[in-house]
Amino acid sequence: KATDSNAAVTTSASVTLDVADPNALPYTVGSVTQTCDLGTYCVPVAVSVTNPVDNVIGYDVTLNYDATRLLPTGNITVFNNLINSSFVETASSVSTPGSMNISLYFNGTATGFTEFQGTGNIFCVEFSRLGAFNPIDSATVSVSFLQESYITGVQTRSASAGKAYSTVSSSYQSTLQFWSDNSPIIYDIANPNSYLVTNIYGVTGTTINNPGSPVVPNLSGQFTHDLNNGTKLSIQRDINNLNPVQLLINAADAVLGKTLLLNGAFTPSIYQILSLDVNLDGVVSAGDISQMKQRATLAIGEYAQAWNYSNTGISNGQASKDWVFVDQTRVNADAAYQISGTFPLNDLIGFSKSRVPVIPFYLDANVSGYTTNGSTCPNIGSDIYKGILLGDVNGSYATYVADGILKANSSDYILVDLNHAIVEGTTVHVPVSFMSSEAVNAFDLALGLNENRLTYSGMEDMQSNVESASFFNTNDKTFRYSGFNMDNFNKYTQTLTLTFETVDGTIREKDFTEVLGLLNGKKADIRFVKTAVEQSNSVSIYPNPSNGQFSVVTDMDGIVEVVDMTGNLVYSGVIVKANQLLEMNMNALSSGVYFVRFYGESTIETKRVVINK
Repeated sequence: KATDSNAAVTTSASVTLDVADPNALPYTVGSVTQTCDLGTYCVPVAVSVTNPVDNVIGYDVTLNYDATRLLPTGNITVFNNLINSSFVETASSVSTPGSMNISLYFNGTATGFTEFQGTGNIFCVEFSRLGAFNPIDSATVSVSFLQESYITGVQTRSASAGKAYSTVSSSYQSTLQFWSDNSPIIYDIANPNSYLVTNIYGVTGTTINNPGSPVVPNLSGQFTHDLNNGTKLSIQRDINNLNPVQLLINAADAVLGKTLLLNGAFTPSIYQILSLDVNLDGVVSAGDISQMKQRATLAIGEYAQAWNYSNTGISNGQASKDWVFVDQTRVNADAAYQISGTFPLNDLIGFSKSRVPVIPFYLDANVSGYTTNGSTCPNIGSDIYKGILLGDVNGSYATYVADGILKANSSDYILVDLNHAIVEGTTVHVPVSFMSSEAVNAFDLALGLNENRLTYSGMEDMQSNVESASFFNTNDKTFRYSGFNMDNFNKYTQTLTLTFETVDGTIREKDFTEVLGLLNGKKADIRFVKTAVEQSNSVSIYPNPSNGQFSVVTDMDGIVEVVDMTGNLVYSGVIVKANQLLEMNMNALSSGVYFVRFYGESTIETKRVVINK
């Protein structure tokens, strides 16, 4: 590593150096190190780099080994370092336990110029490890006799001994995946701001052993944990309490939770029901739905959970969990993670809304027999740890990327209709509606405000059967709304009204600093004015002014409603057919200015009507 005067650092490429021992014997028995779970060793015999051979046409070798730890299998492998191995045959025998005779000679395919030449491994002898070979142990292998054959005679050579070493591995390799699509949960240690970090700690009992040096997954979601830090894992992946999560946790998730609570047509997977239990109390209840909606609007920065909050809402100071992880072994083997046999009822064995498995915070590594002193040879497997974002019931995290793939149909949009806002002095009521190519039961909206120009005053749902939560967060100056309708929203009717206090009675698109719209949990464009097609005069009203009785004619099918100057609905939606006269009897209304709104398949239009009595 080199550092220049500007503190720039560079590191050289790796270089391998072979340093010859001038005192080395002509031949050597190579040492082999293997973990104790591998049952065989192949111990090599090699020519020293300081004594290359030439013109050798055969070898006779007596190999000595520790017969209490090793047993020859009879398999001998010839390498290609000194010769084409296909030209060589081998023969071996065990004269007495611990001593083995080996011969290497040419077969009938070898030409007259075939020879052993050069340096490196000649052959290796395979041994099985015996029961006396301890997990951490070694066994010596040596050569008591080695004879080179030449055309003109033979030459005896000496060789240095080697060892077969047994070690205990402490390396546990496994993978993090998102539950919905099995995609890896990744991290780039070279670019720490690119992904949310997942920290993995080793645990013994309830003690985290490596608090200052957690393991993180790589770009494939794989991680390597040192078992010396514990055979249990604490996998921690959490979101800053100030960060909005509405893109992933929103009304589309809440509506699934309510469907489950009402025993509707929603059968959750184990991961979905774990995601719904956001307070981690083992039950899916209305309280979970409440917190999901509050988290979506950033009314709360974290879930209040059973393990770290009291019933009065007092935290013990420990951060709540945004993500939980469960090992695949547990999901496959534990009956509590299989669906109740009487679902949606509780069979007291499997999961249901009233019986949700509470995942332990410390998960077992897929390891048995591991001891830090190496007294036993452990069985070290691997596992897949599934990540679950609490509240993300529909698994939208699976398609969440920075370039906005999580997006609704390009023709779907939410209209914050500034052109048809109702102005009362400096108070402005803005109608909000949407267009969608599919039925919509979940509607989410976030608007960041330029508070130098306008202040949020209130919100009113304009459709029936809507359950919603809204909150203006003063920290990031953003209004958030999350609502669902079990019977679906009416796409032809105003969805809600937003009220703002302004400086001069006007609102411009640039007064909104950040925007986010979701239909059924998928991103939708936000528009502030209608398109040219939508601005067409598709609605006619006459007479206008009127005494309360007037007619409406449209050039397409749709729905008509009437609102007053404050945005209150005074006449509920009624179906109008294209080019057919719709008689409106508004005699019950007092004199004043009203607005007739028409919602068609591809247009939303508002007309002003005056009633004089």
